[in-house]
Amino acid sequence: LCDRRQRQMCKETVHEVNKLNNYLFQLVQVFHSYYNEINIKNEENKNLRNARCVLLATVMYTIKSGLKLLDIEPQEKI
Repeated sequence: LCDRRQRQMCKETVHEVNKLNNYLFQLVQVFHSYYNEINIKNEENKNLRNARCVLLATVMYTIKSGLKLLDIEPQEKI
């Protein structure tokens, strides 16, 4: 059915998908902790607030892109 090269390619693909899964999971955990400790909306320092908004947008984009690569439709709200 599958020759040795095809089996190796399948194993490598699974390994890469697992790496992406692990990366996204860790990113979500770290960002969740960060988000719970800081206050974006009520931050008085405009530059800090803007930087945090950029960080939030970048993390959201990264998560959505990773999920799309995994063929998972992200939820907008939980």
